[in-house]
Amino acid sequence: MRIISTETVFIHHGSPGDFHMHHQADPYRFPLSIMIMFLSNEKVWYFKMNTNEDIERFRKLAETGDADAQYHLGLIYQNEKGVSLDYAQAVKWLVMAAEQGHADAQYNLACIYNNGKGVSLDYPKAIKWFTRAAEQGHAHAQYMLGLMYSSGLQDYVEAARWFLKAAEQGIADAQFKIGVILEEGRGVRKDPASAEVWYGEAAEQGHADAKKRLDKMQNK
Repeated sequence: MRIISTETVFIHHGSPGDFHMHHQADPYRFPLSIMIMFLSNEKVWYFKMNTNEDIERFRKLAETGDADAQYHLGLIYQNEKGVSLDYAQAVKWLVMAAEQGHADAQYNLACIYNNGKGVSLDYPKAIKWFTRAAEQGHAHAQYMLGLMYSSGLQDYVEAARWFLKAAEQGIADAQFKIGVILEEGRGVRKDPASAEVWYGEAAEQGHADAKKRLDKMQNK
C-alpha cells in the first residue's frame, strides 16, 4: 500500500497488470471519483470519503472480510474522517483486521489499548497486539514493545531484543535506547563500543540525546 494523500484509501484486490478508471459520470456504479489500478500485485482505490454513502460503500467492502478495508475503516472512525469519532467502531474494525494478521491494524489496536483512548487501559492486550505486529517486522511495534518491557515490566533482556530489532530498521529512538542499555549494561553485558555505534546511528538522524551521549563517550 502507498499513501497519495491523507484522504486516500488502498485495498489490495485483483490481478496484476489491469488498469481501470471510473468517474462521477457513472452515478449508478460509482457516484464519486474512484480510480482503480493494478500495480504488480497491488490494486489501488482512491476516493474521498465525503458522504455517509461513501462510508457505507467502504463498510460493505470491509464486511466481505477484506482486512485492508477493515483496517482503514477503523482509522476512519479513530481519526474522524467523514464520521464522528467512535472508538468502539474503530476497535471493532481494527480487531477484525488484526485477527487476520494485518500488522498495521495490530499496531494501531495496541496503541489504543496502551493509551486508553476510548477504551479502558489494557496493557496485556497492548502487549499482545504489539507483539503480533512486531513479530511481522513492524518497526514501531518493536520499539513500543521495547518501551513496555524496559519501563513497566522491567525486563531489559526482552527490551534489548525488541529495541535492537527496531534499531536495525532505522528507528532513531530505538537506536538511542539500545545504546543506553548497552552502555549501562541493563540486563545485558556492558558493551560501550556497540553503544557508541548505536548512538552514532541515532545522532546521524538528528537525535539530540544520542548526540550528547556520543559526545560524552568520545570526550572521556
